[in-house]
Amino acid sequence: MSAQRASHYLDVSGGRLYYEVRGSGPLLLVIGQPMTSAAFGPLADVLAEHHTVVTYDPHGLGESTVDDSSLDVTPEIQADDLAGLVDAVGGGPADVFASSGGAVAALALAARARRHRRHRGRLPRERLRRGLGEVRLARDARRTGHR
Repeated sequence: MSAQRASHYLDVSGGRLYYEVRGSGPLLLVIGQPMTSAAFGPLADVLAEHHTVVTYDPHGLGESTVDDSSLDVTPEIQADDLAGLVDAVGGGPADVFASSGGAVAALALAARARRHRRHRGRLPRERLRRGLGEVRLARDARRTGHR
């Protein structure tokens, strides 16, 4: 299954972000660090059945750029980036599914940008398991050279 995906760029302080939007419904950011949007593609496709899903390449990763590579990209800068993405797709509130450093950025966003978040229950486990299974299949196919 593959949801329609639209690719965009957003100019932000210190660089330019690449991001993808899929689906329609409540806004859901699916993020990780140091992962790019490509790693979340299969999961985003599944979640896009019931959400507007935004994935992105953080500063200096994938298709995103950074103006000065000697400067640290802090969680606060990443939170500003996420808030900018939410605004770019029509505004919040937004739910966040995050892993690793993406969870740190999501916490920084939640701590400072109340208008961009909402407290909700968890995603249905069946949908999440199906999405994670598709991610594993895509990963295994890349490892073996099959598409």
